[in-house]
Amino acid sequence: MIEPWSKGEPITARKLNEAIGQGNRLDAQARFGRPAMYANVPNAVPIKCTVVSVHDDHLICRLPNQQNNSADFPVAKPWKLRRTTYDGVTRPWIDGTLRTWTYVDEQSRTQQNVSTGDTEGQVIVERYVWGMTIGSTDYVGDELTVQRVTGGTGVTYTDSATGYVVTVDFEDMNRDGRAWSLDNE
Repeated sequence: MIEPWSKGEPITARKLNEAIGQGNRLDAQARFGRPAMYANVPNAVPIKCTVVSVHDDHLICRLPNQQNNSADFPVAKPWKLRRTTYDGVTRPWIDGTLRTWTYVDEQSRTQQNVSTGDTEGQVIVERYVWGMTIGSTDYVGDELTVQRVTGGTGVTYTDSATGYVVTVDFEDMNRDGRAWSLDNE
């Protein structure tokens, strides 16, 4: 919190920088955490967006019919598709054995049976596809239905452009039924 100035108090560089920093944090939160046009969307109202990029626990999505990143916002992956949920974690499996998961990237991981040492590669099926340009043609990323989550998604990340920690309020409703599957490639 910025302490208010008193009448006659000099405006120091420290106080000015505090004010600018607070403004930048609010701007980053508004731009990256809560798209301005959806700032007042109730939690239960689903909205459509397209995938721009894929990360460990979240996606960056863009509102329909937007050509630039001014309306981009973060969307949490479903809980079981997030890296922090399972990466390096050992848990009981349905057959009574212990399994450990190690993530390779945002959409693939290795599952190891602790007692036998056997491993299998796993990928998210259907994979998240982000918007891209191939040749001179622009392709739009996957369309998702997302909604704001009451109490938050629990996902945060550090924005590489601003250095600020961003709280992710929206979550992919997973209407495409994405899940981990054996990687046959």
